[in-house]
Amino acid sequence: MRAPANSVAIEAGAGCVVCGATGGVPEALFRFILALPILVVRYIMGLLLEVGAFAAWFVIVITGKMPRGLFDVLVLANSYTARSDAYLLLLTETYPPFQDEQTCAAGTPYPPQEPPIT
Repeated sequence: MRAPANSVAIEAGAGCVVCGATGGVPEALFRFILALPILVVRYIMGLLLEVGAFAAWFVIVITGKMPRGLFDVLVLANSYTARSDAYLLLLTETYPPFQDEQTCAAGTPYPPQEPPIT
């Protein structure tokens, strides 16, 4: 029996039509196993983010500004949460690191620019 003319034949071992990935159930199961430590760390980071935000509110109300150390803790927790969400939702294959170049440079002012010469 032949397939209809307008159907697409799928070969054994063929990958994703859009991205070319050849994964499947074994890869998804392995990613689930790798995700277990991420979920534990993400839970701890979530607690750290909540406590840090509450402490930051008190410090800002009393002093009028947020200390750099508290800001760095909030940036670290928030950025790790975003990176772990991207990994858990299969948006990226990169295992989430704790810090990268963007989180290390968060909150630093840009170098001053010289005014144009007229």
